[in-house]
Amino acid sequence: IGLATEPLVIEWSTRLVIAFLYTTLIPGLAATLVWFLLVERIGATRAATFHFLNPFFGVAIAAVLLNEALRLGDLIGVLVIMGGILAVQLSRQGRV
Repeated sequence: IGLATEPLVIEWSTRLVIAFLYTTLIPGLAATLVWFLLVERIGATRAATFHFLNPFFGVAIAAVLLNEALRLGDLIGVLVIMGGILAVQLSRQGRV
């Protein structure tokens, strides 16, 4: 709907180009490469369980780079996620 009702205007700037390159190269290309290396090294199931840590890494990076506050709810969420990852890993080893 936006394409039909609003003009396409791009205000080019150095900041826009740097942000575009970063988004393309780091989360796009580098993360995909790391994912394939992990799948090859530890297997798809084990690698997939660690995807659940992505929200925590997002919050942690925001805390470091943007001075966002880490709250108790964030830490509780990390503990729940880590407990789930531990349960998956132990169940794959037949310990649970």
